[in-house]
Amino acid sequence: MMDVSGKKLGKQFNEAFRYGIVFVVTVGSEEVASNLYRMKNLTDGTVFTGTPEEISGKLK
Repeated sequence: MMDVSGKKLGKQFNEAFRYGIVFVVTVGSEEVASNLYRMKNLTDGTVFTGTPEEISGKLK
């Protein structure tokens, strides 16, 4: 699910959780430049920062 509606992130995360989405990854210009992305677990609030490959490994 990708939300480009302009809603605040907290509201977007709440909506994603209501749809049963457990993990969200935020992507902005800083993340693209550094190749480090944040993945948040919506069930327990933990955040993992890593490369796309590291994030992919966490989901397996």
